[in-house]
Amino acid sequence: MALYLLWARAKKYPKSFGGSRAIMDVQFINELNFALFDLREKGDRFRMPIELMEYITRSKPSFGRKWQKCTHVYFPLCTRGHWLAVEIDFCKATMLVYDPDKGCITSDQLKDDLKAASLIVTLILKEINIDLDTDNLSIERNTKTTKQAVS
Repeated sequence: MALYLLWARAKKYPKSFGGSRAIMDVQFINELNFALFDLREKGDRFRMPIELMEYITRSKPSFGRKWQKCTHVYFPLCTRGHWLAVEIDFCKATMLVYDPDKGCITSDQLKDDLKAASLIVTLILKEINIDLDTDNLSIERNTKTTKQAVS
């Protein structure tokens, strides 16, 4: 919900959002998972799906700049019946996870649930000539997120 509200505010007041960020919709992680499945199945014959690249070029639902001009990308993730917000920081090559109830998902489960994003995002960036000098994004939990009262 927080990312949706941020997206709505950024659309209404674009100057308040900043020009180096993009917000993806909930389908984005599904596209990443489909791409990881294709990569495993096709190996060297893998090509980045057009549907996924449309997010990067802003023709799919998202808000912000094309990824070539971004430093951060945000997307919501619903996993194991629990909502999270994920921030990808291109400069640090990390995914920062905002989790209002850190007890719902273990670190190993989180790493497994974000495997597609960790791998496919680096491949997308290479495809648009941004090399992070890594094959996987690291995953960090934001420890300063306020714990929600009702899970």
